[in-house]
Amino acid sequence: MDKRKIQDSRFKIQEGYTLLFSVLTASLVLGVAVFILSVSTKQYQLSVAARDSLFALYAADSGLECALADYDAGTLSTSTSMGDPNTVFINCNNSVSDSVTFTGPTTITDLNLTNVYQAKDLKIALPNDTCADISIVAGDGFDAVHAPKYKIFFDSLGYNYCTGADPKVSTKTIERGLRYVKIY
Repeated sequence: MDKRKIQDSRFKIQEGYTLLFSVLTASLVLGVAVFILSVSTKQYQLSVAARDSLFALYAADSGLECALADYDAGTLSTSTSMGDPNTVFINCNNSVSDSVTFTGPTTITDLNLTNVYQAKDLKIALPNDTCADISIVAGDGFDAVHAPKYKIFFDSLGYNYCTGADPKVSTKTIERGLRYVKIY
């Protein structure tokens, strides 16, 4: 009987060990799963932000290319005749921007320009619900070192989420901008 009591007491000491081991193992597996899920979620959010940023950059590039193509084709004038403002618009892939009149002449000291004509808010809808907002500033450039030259600044802001030609007001809307300068 003594032998039996020793064996029973030995089994009683080890009771619950399997339960403790399985709870610890399940906690460890759950912790690893939560960690992997949080890393995956963050990676997904970063990839969506990178994709949306590229869409905005591509929209800015498309808007800039359309403005430059219209300017090079001669359908977009950056000067006025006899002081009357020209009404301009940009035609891009069968999508036409709002028409805007060139204003001027003025002086913009930040860009070192005099006799400035500018058109702002040329908004154009682009594929994939993206859009661009294009501004054109043209004038006589001046500085202390170089002779005056005629400069044209093409600024294009691209947006990744748009309703028509207007960017959506959302925390997901990303704006990217490009500037191209022509000097004559």
